[in-house]
Amino acid sequence: MLINTLFAVSCIFILAGCTTPLNVATDGATFATAVRIPNDDVKFISYCDFGEGREWADDIGLIRGIIAITTNAVYLSAGGLNDAFQQREIVIFFKDMNGIDLKHFGLGRQVQFKTADHVVVVQVTRNRQTIDREASEEVYRLIKEHGVAEWESRKFYIQKPAPVYVMPMPVPVR
Repeated sequence: MLINTLFAVSCIFILAGCTTPLNVATDGATFATAVRIPNDDVKFISYCDFGEGREWADDIGLIRGIIAITTNAVYLSAGGLNDAFQQREIVIFFKDMNGIDLKHFGLGRQVQFKTADHVVVVQVTRNRQTIDREASEEVYRLIKEHGVAEWESRKFYIQKPAPVYVMPMPVPVR
């Protein structure tokens, strides 16, 4: 009985953490509709964590979202596929990119875009949690094909730690 219960609980935890990877054939049209571009413009789509900051920063706050590459730009949208571009979004046209780099750190991969005044960091993920090395390299390759120059980033950015909030609570004394 105990083994059956443990097995059932384990299955629930495993399935609760799984998210089906995105692909252009099934999810490209949904994203294109949300951002109001033609359906056939989407060439790549995946989950990611992304953020932007100054090149000299030690860390960048990454948020969970979606990356889509179209015929002329990279779209980054916070949230999920159904609420794309309703929260936070970044659109970077290839012509506005001053460079691109693919940074490696252990198993981690970051695609970094340099623009005139900041760096955009993207960690492509397979299922919102696992870094997808192959997809990261595909993003890098697709953007390079559009004539974006290589750029040597000076670092692999770490996730900015979440703020810690302390709320004092009165303790009754008797």
